[in-house]
Amino acid sequence: MLTPLLRAAALRASWLNSGGGNGAESVPPIGGVAIAIATLLLLPFAPLSFPVGLWIGALGMGVIGFVDDKWPLSPFQKLGFQIFTVVIAVGSGLRFDTTGSTVVDAVLTGVWLVWMCNAFNVLDMMDGLSAGAGAIAAIGLAGLGLVGGAAPVVILGASLAGGFLGFLVYNAHPARVYMGDAGSLFAGFVLGAMSVEISRAMPGVQGEICTIMVLGVPCFEAVFLCIVRKRKGLPVMKASRDHVAQRLVRMGYSVRGAVRRIHLAGGLLALSGIVAAVVSPVIVVTILVCVIAAAVWTGVRLGRVETA
Repeated sequence: MLTPLLRAAALRASWLNSGGGNGAESVPPIGGVAIAIATLLLLPFAPLSFPVGLWIGALGMGVIGFVDDKWPLSPFQKLGFQIFTVVIAVGSGLRFDTTGSTVVDAVLTGVWLVWMCNAFNVLDMMDGLSAGAGAIAAIGLAGLGLVGGAAPVVILGASLAGGFLGFLVYNAHPARVYMGDAGSLFAGFVLGAMSVEISRAMPGVQGEICTIMVLGVPCFEAVFLCIVRKRKGLPVMKASRDHVAQRLVRMGYSVRGAVRRIHLAGGLLALSGIVAAVVSPVIVVTILVCVIAAAVWTGVRLGRVETA
């Protein structure tokens, strides 16, 4: 219900997408606000024990994205606000417990959270793509939370997935509403924070490996874009038509077809991450090697596609 109500309000206020060269200037970028509200509304009714840094960071990223949607920030301004928010979140208790060093764990957490915010942000570039991929990732992390005994992660994952799926009804091609940075930054932070909590609940580095698999779609998108743009001599933060979905369309797939294939990859990665959480270390390494090999092969193949 939230998405159509917010969409109607945005249209009435003439708050529409700024375009970006995709010819979609008549679509309001308000869907992310609905995702955030739908996610957070369910949480007061659940006995959660997340560090306060998760809530500070999630709300902070949502505000940064909302401001950027309404009054566009430069890439460096947006990154600066993200780093500031993450520093506060990490200082408020949201951090890995991997190395045994508070400082090192805090730095690793900060880098990871900023990475996930931006990785999910760049994934949000085609109708239905990030909403579906986000729902799959949230369900996958909820599954890991169930395996690791992290009940709060299960509840948060289910809440976030519900928000994504409710929004996806209106965001599927042809989209009637966009997620906007308010949604992509909020969701990227929450997914990253969920993975931090899962890593604390699972022994050794298994938690980190499994969560990276589950979040493989946004992570692959971000790594692929960084490599391609560097090879082209473009700044990493400069927009270009080099996204995975755009290259799939150039290969002959429809928009819906390209999105479905990425969602399928996300589902397989989520399943791989959950399986890796319940098997022996040898099998975990085998799964990880197969995932990396598939990612490299996919990246090389997509890299050969000519883009405008």
